[in-house]
Amino acid sequence: TYGGTRFDLGVGLAGSWFPNVKTYEMQQEKDSTRILQQAKQTYSPAFVGMFTTSYRNTRYTTFGFSIGMGVNLEDDKIQLDSFYIGPSIILGKYDRITITTGVTMKKVNILKQGYEIGSAYISKDNGKDFYTREYRAGAFLSLTYNLTKGVRDNIKDMKNLAF
Repeated sequence: TYGGTRFDLGVGLAGSWFPNVKTYEMQQEKDSTRILQQAKQTYSPAFVGMFTTSYRNTRYTTFGFSIGMGVNLEDDKIQLDSFYIGPSIILGKYDRITITTGVTMKKVNILKQGYEIGSAYISKDNGKDFYTREYRAGAFLSLTYNLTKGVRDNIKDMKNLAF
């Protein structure tokens, strides 16, 4: 079938890039912790779930729009703190793969005001008390696999089994 709007749900991987979010290294000294800059930008991988809407057609490629959420592992904790939105290209007729790029919002570590790179401070928690967590915007690229293939047929089969 073609024409109308198609809704899909997919899971996959995303890579995010935050050009203005620095990463830091905490160097332990005798009685203090020194803050060192590790990188001028941050990269963050995540496992994502994406909801995609597209125009239904009979071709092997189509364009759509996706919105989703990401899960990542940070500081030995599973974090559900990244959100994605952007245009997509959907490849395939039956086993569909979606490539999406766009804007992401993620909670990242930001150096608190009053602390400077290169300076040493007394820390109670190996430098973790020098950070605050804030949402920042970045760019992302994701690759997801469509899980909603044949959902309509599965629902029809379940209805037949129930009656």
